[in-house]
Amino acid sequence: MGLIHKATNDCEFSSFFSESCAPGADEGSSLCKLCVGKGKDNVGGVKCRASTEELYYGNSGAFRAWWRVVVMLPL
Repeated sequence: MGLIHKATNDCEFSSFFSESCAPGADEGSSLCKLCVGKGKDNVGGVKCRASTEELYYGNSGAFRAWWRVVVMLPL
């Protein structure tokens, strides 16, 4: 995110990305729109939480998200 801030002098990353999953961001923002929490039913209301309860959190979560977009979804 540092490169975006340097290029735009703006910290409102939700205005730069239309949809994303950035665990720890405000759950109502576009930065949490693609987060899934614990999965399909989001049991326990943990969507976008900055912890391993969010399936797309951390390095392994980023790989899960990449796998879902690049490998599993048809083009």
